[in-house]
Amino acid sequence: MGNKEERHIVPCGSCQVCCRLSWVFLDPAQGDIAELYDTVEVIHPTTGAPARALAHRPNGGGCIYLGANGCTIHDRAPSMCRNFDCRLYYWQMMGKPRALRKRELREQYTAKELFEAGSNLQQKHPLPPLCA
Repeated sequence: MGNKEERHIVPCGSCQVCCRLSWVFLDPAQGDIAELYDTVEVIHPTTGAPARALAHRPNGGGCIYLGANGCTIHDRAPSMCRNFDCRLYYWQMMGKPRALRKRELREQYTAKELFEAGSNLQQKHPLPPLCA
C-alpha cells in the first residue's frame, strides 16, 4: 500500500486508541515526507534507532493531529495510519504463546489497550480468515 490513493479500510468508529497511545512513525520508503508534518525524533522501539514520528500534544493526549472529531489529516495521513488495523495486532498477539502474550500485554506500553481494541473490533467486524 505504498501510494496515497490506497487505504486499508478499518471500521474504527470513534475508538482512536492507536491515535491516543502510539507513536506514528514516518516511513520514507512508503512515501512519507517528514517535512509535511509536525514531527519529533524518538527511538524506534523495534529497531532502537532514531526515527521521525508525528508529534504528540503537549498535554500527552496523543497525536498532535487528533482533533475533537477524529484525525485532522486523514486525507494525507502517514503510511502507518493508512495501514494500521488493531484487529491484525490482536491476531498477531493471539498467535504468540500464552505466557509470552500475557507478559507483553503487561509490560509493553499501549499493548493491552491496542489488544483490547482489536479484540472488540474483531467481535463487531470480523476480519476474513485469510486476512488475519
